Amino acid sequence: MDVKQESDLEPLCSCANLTYGDARKLLARPSGMTYDQLLAETGAGQTCTACLLNMEYFCSSEGAAAAATGLVTDASLKAQERRSLKLRLYDWLDTVFPLIAFNRTNFIPILCGPDIETNLRVTNHKLLFKEGHNPPFKIRYAIRNAAGGLLKRNTALLGVGEELNVPVSTFLDPPEEGQPFSIGMVEIDRFGKFPGNRGTTRPQVEILSKDGSSAVHSQAYNSPGDIWFTAQNRTDEERLFVIVLNASRVDLVFSIAYPFSPLGVAAGSLQVKQETLAGKGAYVHEVTGIAPDELVYSLRAQIGHAAKVMLLCATPDLSRISVDHP
Repeated sequence: MDVKQESDLEPLCSCANLTYGDARKLLARPSGMTYDQLLAETGAGQTCTACLLNMEYFCSSEGAAAAATGLVTDASLKAQERRSLKLRLYDWLDTVFPLIAFNRTNFIPILCGPDIETNLRVTNHKLLFKEGHNPPFKIRYAIRNAAGGLLKRNTALLGVGEELNVPVSTFLDPPEEGQPFSIGMVEIDRFGKFPGNRGTTRPQVEILSKDGSSAVHSQAYNSPGDIWFTAQNRTDEERLFVIVLNASRVDLVFSIAYPFSPLGVAAGSLQVKQETLAGKGAYVHEVTGIAPDELVYSLRAQIGHAAKVMLLCATPDLSRISVDHP
């Protein structure tokens, strides 16, 4: 397989300001360097983690190229052999127990309103992996309304190179009078036909609005406890919403509290909203009442059991909407 050679100036990890050229120089050291050592020394892959897949592939391909051209030194080979006891144990376990494909349930919100649409998108692309490293997938999804009621359940087979696009907002009722939009959620399961590489499929939620679009990959639920967001107070320019998706069939007791200082100190005007959300239900809360002198503030969501908490940022007229997760 032909491998694209990235320019030395192209960023490999933007968070750590690490370029491909920087990484090549480190891997070419006479003392050698492992993938884990590269991450530890540069700080790459430890902030947003979006680069980890590219980092892993880059290190393995550069190592293979070095071996093919005879550039691997005895020292670098010894460095590769200096693996922790845990990694050596994992290597041994891989020789004893067969690999299996496993499912990780993901959740995305649904928004429905005037000029607001939501799509579920799933692709099955091999990216830079070799043939046979990404299996066909069975995608099972359930679309639910705010009360947790099941609106549609379906299963789709996704072959290599295929894509799935479901206009999930078409299943929700329009928003009630006075509400900016109606809300629901999609629960997504993926079952690989055989074990493959991570990263070849990742469900995405796509939110289309009048003047823009936004998308973010789905995730598993958040564990019980505190979830924090920090935001700028720009009420003249944007509206902020907190979304809670109940991952369990059991009612969820949760609270949303703000504003805190960025260090987590409660402000004198602290607002606390406590709610109970039906099993598999969805909830949205608009953040309001922040004092003008609170230029930057933090918000805390406390969840009693497994749930997905996300944040929406929108223009005042909802013509542009951005969605993100902690």
